[in-house]
Amino acid sequence: MWKEIWNLIRQHEDLLTEAFTDAADMLALDREMFTVVVESLDQELSEEILGDIKEKDRALNVKQQEIRRKVFEHLAVSKGRDLLSGLVLTSIVIDLERIGDYAKNMGEVVQIFPGRLELGEDGKLLAELRGEIVQLFDMTRRAMVEQHEASARACLDLYGRVGKKCNVSLERIVASAKTDSAVSKTDLAMVLMLRFFKRTAAHLKNIASATVAPFPMIGYRKFENR
Repeated sequence: MWKEIWNLIRQHEDLLTEAFTDAADMLALDREMFTVVVESLDQELSEEILGDIKEKDRALNVKQQEIRRKVFEHLAVSKGRDLLSGLVLTSIVIDLERIGDYAKNMGEVVQIFPGRLELGEDGKLLAELRGEIVQLFDMTRRAMVEQHEASARACLDLYGRVGKKCNVSLERIVASAKTDSAVSKTDLAMVLMLRFFKRTAAHLKNIASATVAPFPMIGYRKFENR
């Protein structure tokens, strides 16, 4: 779908072009925020770094509003020309904004648990998931900016594996709790981080799906079987 959209955009150097560029900038900012936060999981997150993350989150909110404005103005002036492009942009910009929220939330979790968390084997799992989600960021950007369908499909497949790992780990942590009240600090941190990791991956999957899915099926993995 992005290929057709991009061909239309190239024909009209206007607000829609700017909106698409803004969306790509949001994705780059999301990746930066995620990377900074997850690298702080085994150490204290300074007030300065957390403040910078929150400032970037506010910048994402402004970008989202600007994209909506530009899409609206373009469609109003062009009498609905490139309607599909505008609909797709206003759809994925929600995912782009939410990724930033999760990065900010993860930073708040790190701050709630000051000092070094002894994660043990779970630390290795988070490191593995972190690497896979960074891959998702890069594949999503290529799918979105270059209209690269293979990257989009690879992103959907990798999301499935990431989501499964998160679910299995969550089930293991819950099953290992001796009583309803016996939840360790490490387990609580893991539960929160796994949920944020999975949701970040899910939003990246939604964005990547716009490259290969018809508009009604953006965000769904099984559209090809319909």
